Amino acid sequence: MSSRNNNTQRKNSNLRAVNEDKEYMKKIARHEKRKRITAAVFIVLIILIFIAAAILYYFHKYTSYSVIDSTEHSNSTYVGYETVDDLQIRYTRDGISLFENQDKVIWSSTYEMQNPVLDTNGNYVIVYEENANKVYIFDLENQLCTYETTMPIKKACVSEKGTVALLVEEEDQVHRIQYIDSNGEMIAEGRSFFSQKGYPLDMSISNDGYKLCISYYVIEGAATGTNIVFHSFDEIGDSNIDNIVTEDYYGETVIPFVHFMEDDSMVAFGDNRIIIYDNEMKPAVKENIAVENEIASVFYDKNSFGI
Repeated sequence: MSSRNNNTQRKNSNLRAVNEDKEYMKKIARHEKRKRITAAVFIVLIILIFIAAAILYYFHKYTSYSVIDSTEHSNSTYVGYETVDDLQIRYTRDGISLFENQDKVIWSSTYEMQNPVLDTNGNYVIVYEENANKVYIFDLENQLCTYETTMPIKKACVSEKGTVALLVEEEDQVHRIQYIDSNGEMIAEGRSFFSQKGYPLDMSISNDGYKLCISYYVIEGAATGTNIVFHSFDEIGDSNIDNIVTEDYYGETVIPFVHFMEDDSMVAFGDNRIIIYDNEMKPAVKENIAVENEIASVFYDKNSFGI
C-alpha cells in the first residue's frame, strides 16, 4: 500500500514539473513577444518622428526672427557685406576687409572706387570697378595680387581655383578677354568684336576654371536677341578659334544673367526663358524652360536656383 502511494506521489511530482516547465516556456514566449512588439513600436515611432521632422524641415514657414548680435559703424561709404566660408567680407568705396566673428580682422586692403563690384568663389575673392583698370585678388588668408590692365574692365569673375577672367574694352566695339591666374600671370587672351558677337551683358566662369560663359546682346536691324558663347581654356578650347566650344543664338530673348552651378552646369536667366546647359566640355542645352510672367529677380545656392 505504501509503495503504491509513493509511486503516485512521484507521478504527480513529475506531472507538476512538466506543467511548470510548460508554463515557464509560455512566460518566456510572452516575454519575447512583448519585446518584439516594443521594438516594433519603437521603430515605428522613430520612423514617424523622422517623417515629421522632414515635413517640418521642408514645409516650415518662419514668421519671425530675433537679433543675436549687431555692430554699429559710421562709415558713410559702406557698400555691402558678403559671407565666405563662415567669414564676413565688408567692402566699401575705400577698402575691403575680411572678418572672423564680426570683429576680428583677418586682412584688409584700401583702394578708391566709386562703385566696387565683388565676386567670390570657394576661397577666393576679387573686387574691381567697372571701367577702371585694377582688380584686387584675395584668398581667405591675405591679398594675393593686384592686377592692372591698360584697358577699362567691363566684367570680371573668379573661379574656385583662383583663376580670374576679365572682359576689357580694347576700343570702340572691340572687347578683349583676359584669363589670368591668382598671381596675375596671363594664361590666355582673345578678342571679341561687337559686330560679330554682340554687346556683353554678363559672364560667369566654371568652378574648375576651364569654361567661361558670356552673354552678348545682339541687334540685327529691328530684331534683337542674345548670343550665349562658351570659351574653354583646355586642350579642346585651344583647338578652336578664340577658344569657343559652344555658341547659341536666342532670338527675341534678352539674357542679362548667367551663372555656373557647383556641378559646373550653367544657368542662363532670360526675360522669357531659363536655359540650363550641361557640364560637358562642349556644353549643350539640357533644358529650355519658357517663362510667361516677368522675372522680378533671381536667386541661387550651390545646387539650385529660383526666380
